[in-house]
Amino acid sequence: MKFVLKRISVFLVICLLNTICPLPALAADVTTTINNLTPQQKEEVKNLTPQQKDEIKKALGFDTPQPSASGTTKPVVKQAVDLEQTTLKDDETIVPGDQKEAAVAAELSAIEQGFTRQVGDQSTTLRQFGYNVFSKTVGQRFSSTAGIPLGVDYNINTGDQLVVTIWGNINDTYALEVDERGTVTLPKVGVIQLAGYSLAKAKDILTQRLAETYVADFNLDLTLKEIGSIKIYVIGEVANPGAYTIKSNNTLYDAIFMAGGPTRVGSLRNIKLLRNNQVIQAVDLYQFILHGKKPGDVIMKSGDVVQIPPIGETIAISGNVRRPAIYELKGKTDLNDFIVGLAGGITPTTYLQRLQIERKKDNRAETAIDIDYADYLKTKDSQPVYLSNLDYITVFSITSTIKNVVYLQGNVIRPGRYELESGMRLGDLLAKAQGLAPETYMQRAQIIRLVPPDMRPKIMAIDLSLLKAGEVENNPYLKEFDKIRIFSKTELEGSPTVYVNGEINDGDSSFPLTQGMHVSDLIFQAGGLKESAFHKAELIRNEKNQVVIYTLDLKRILTDKDKNEDLLLQKNDYLFVRIDPDYFSVNIVTLKGNVLYPGNYILHKGEHLSSVIDRAGGFTDKAFLEGAVFIREALKAKQLSEIEKVKKEFAENKRRELSEIPYGLPSGEAEFRAGSINREYDFALRKLEMDIPGRVVIQLGNLKTGSDQDIVLQAGDSLTIPNKEMGVIVLGEIYSPATILYEKGKTVNDYVNACGGETTFADFKETRVLRVSGKTEKINWTMAVKPGDTIFVPTKPLSLTRYQKPFDWNQFWGTAGDVAKTLASLTTSLVSVYLLYITANK
Repeated sequence: MKFVLKRISVFLVICLLNTICPLPALAADVTTTINNLTPQQKEEVKNLTPQQKDEIKKALGFDTPQPSASGTTKPVVKQAVDLEQTTLKDDETIVPGDQKEAAVAAELSAIEQGFTRQVGDQSTTLRQFGYNVFSKTVGQRFSSTAGIPLGVDYNINTGDQLVVTIWGNINDTYALEVDERGTVTLPKVGVIQLAGYSLAKAKDILTQRLAETYVADFNLDLTLKEIGSIKIYVIGEVANPGAYTIKSNNTLYDAIFMAGGPTRVGSLRNIKLLRNNQVIQAVDLYQFILHGKKPGDVIMKSGDVVQIPPIGETIAISGNVRRPAIYELKGKTDLNDFIVGLAGGITPTTYLQRLQIERKKDNRAETAIDIDYADYLKTKDSQPVYLSNLDYITVFSITSTIKNVVYLQGNVIRPGRYELESGMRLGDLLAKAQGLAPETYMQRAQIIRLVPPDMRPKIMAIDLSLLKAGEVENNPYLKEFDKIRIFSKTELEGSPTVYVNGEINDGDSSFPLTQGMHVSDLIFQAGGLKESAFHKAELIRNEKNQVVIYTLDLKRILTDKDKNEDLLLQKNDYLFVRIDPDYFSVNIVTLKGNVLYPGNYILHKGEHLSSVIDRAGGFTDKAFLEGAVFIREALKAKQLSEIEKVKKEFAENKRRELSEIPYGLPSGEAEFRAGSINREYDFALRKLEMDIPGRVVIQLGNLKTGSDQDIVLQAGDSLTIPNKEMGVIVLGEIYSPATILYEKGKTVNDYVNACGGETTFADFKETRVLRVSGKTEKINWTMAVKPGDTIFVPTKPLSLTRYQKPFDWNQFWGTAGDVAKTLASLTTSLVSVYLLYITANK
C-alpha cells in the first residue's frame, strides 16, 4: 500500500479524506476525484497491478461484507469503482453537468429550428420534450454501479461472488463465483444452479444439497461478497455511445442513463434492447418522463445491445396548453389524446372556438386548418382528427377585452371599470362611483369615445358644474368602452407649494400648501429650527405681482403661540430663517509639517493665519516657507469641477482635430500630424494636472499681523509647511526630465541643459517656472531659480509644429529636377509655337 501511495499522490488525499469523512459521502465523490487526475496520474493508474488496485479499494472501504442470506444485520456493500473504466483518456474532456446543460440550452436543434415561428416582432421557439431529463448527465462519466443496498431478496446473477460459511460439526468456508451458465461448484457436492434465485432461496438450496452429502448437523450462512460485472453496448443516437461495463443487476433504464440518454435526433419512444441478435424489449420513455413508470425495464445480460434509433415523426404545439413543446409521435394519434395525454391539457384561458393546425402536405407549402375545439370535443369519438408528421398546433387564448363596460378615471371616490347599464348617463355612473372626490376641477371633464367604423377616439368636453345644475347636454348617455376622465384642481392648476430656507434642520425644502397651514406648521414640517437660527425671519410673498416682505418674530410664533404673528400661508410663500450673528460654532483648521505643534485647531471667530501659527508655536528650523501649501476646502470642489470641464474640452478638441487630418497624405505625413496634436494636448493636460485643487498662493516670508498675507481663516482651511527643498524639477519638451540638485546662481538654461536640452518641439521662449509657492512666472534673463521650483518647457503651438519635419534634401533635388524638366519642355513648346507662327506669316 505504501508503494501505491508514493506513486499516486491523489490517492493519499483520498485516504486522508477517508479518515475524517464518512465513507458514504466519500464514495460518492471518488469517481469525480479520479476524473481530475493529471495525464501522468492516469498513466500510473493504468499501470497498477490488480493487487495494488485491491489495496486502494480496501483503503477506501469498498470491501465491506454483504448482507447474508440469513437476514442477519450486515454492513451494506459499497460497490467498487472500476479504475480502468472510469479513468479518462489523455485527450478526453469532461464538461460539468450545469455548464453542459447551459450550452445545450443555448443552441437549437435542427428540429427545433424547423418549428420556430416568427409573427411580427415576436419569435416563438419550442424545445423538444423530454430530453432535458438527460441534460445533467450529458458529458458526465458515470460509475458502472447502481449503488443500491442489497437485501436477502436480491436475485443472484452471472459473475456474482458468494461466500458460503459452514459451522457446527462441520466447519468450512467456500468462495464461489457464479459462472456464465448460472451455476457454482461446491466441493464434494458438485454443480448447483443458483442464478435467478434470491439469496434466501439459494441458501435453502445449498443447505439441502449439503445435507444430502453430510450426515452431521451443521449451520450455513450465504453472503454476497461482490456483484458480478457484465459488458453491454449502447449504440445509435445516444450522447455517449460505446461499450459499458456494468453490474449484473443493472437494468435497461440504468444503461440508457449511463450513456447520457438519446440525443435530440434520437428517439425517446422506440428504444430497443437486443439479445442474441433478437429484439426482446422496446421502451417508450414518455411513460417514465410523464408518469414515472418504467415499463419494459429488464435486467441486463452480458452482450446485450441497447439501440436508440433516429427520432420518429414529430409535431409541435404552442399557446395555451400546459406543456407547449415538440413531441415525437408513436402510431396513430388523435388531436384530443395528444393535447390531454402529452401536452397536459388546455389552460383555463383557452379560446375554445378556434384551434389551428399548420400542416405540410406532399412536401409543399403549409396549409392552415381551423378547428372549433368546443364542437370537436362533442364529436371526437365519432369524427377523430388524426395528426400528421410536422403538424404545428396553435392553441389561442381568449382576448383580454371585456365587453359592455365603461371606464371611470381620475378624481372620483371609486374609479374603475363599470358595467354599462341600459340608458346609463354620466350622472348615473358618478352616482355608482359614490361621487366626486374633493378638489375636483368642475369646469371640465372628458369623455373619450371610440367612433366606428375605424374606432378612432373622439374627445367630448363636459362641464361638471352644469351637470350638477341638471343641464342635459352635460349629462350625456354613455356608450360601450367610453372612458370618462375627471380632473383634480392640482392636475390643471398645479399643486400649491410653500418654501422654506436657511437655518432649518431639513435644509432647503418645499411642501404642499394644505388648508389652514400657518408659518409654525411649515417650520415643524421642515424639522424645526437649528440651534443657530436667529429669532427673526422673513416671509416673502407675491401680492398682485408685487413682492411683499413680512418680518416675523419666531419666538412669539413658536414660544408665545401668538396667532397674530403666526401668519396663514398662501401659495408660493417663501420663509427665510437667518443665522444668529452671535451664534458660535466649532470650526477647525489644520496645521501640518514644520510647525512646533502641528494638528487641528479650533478657530476663533475672525481669527487670522498669523494667530493660529503663533498658537502652534511658530515654525521649526527645517521649515521651507516658500514651499508652504495653503488649501481652502471651500474652493476645492469648484476648482475640481472646472478642471474636469477643461479636461473634457481638451479631449473633444483633440478628437476633432485628429478627425480633420485629410486622407491621402504622403507616407508618414498623417502620422506626423497626429503625433504633433497628441503631444500638444498631452503636455497641456500634464500642466493642468500639476495644479493643486483649492490652493491659495501665500507668501509666509512676508507674513505679519495685519498684512495682506495674514488672511482670515475659514473652517476646513489647512496649511502644510514642508522641509527645505534641495532640488529643481525640469519637465516638458526636454530629452531627460529629472530633478536636478539646486545650485545657487544657476539659470533656467543651465537646468534645462543638465537634462539634455530642449527637443525640436520645444517652445523655449514660452518656458514657465512654477514657484514652490504656487505662482507661475514666465522666464526672463535675470530670473533666479529657487529650491523646489519646477521648470516647464511647453510644446510649440500646432501652427508651428504640426507640419514641420526635418528638411529632406533628396526630396528637394528631386523636386528641382522635375521643375527643370518642366521648364525645358515648356521652352521647347514655346519655340515650336513661335516657328509655326513665322511659317504661317510667310
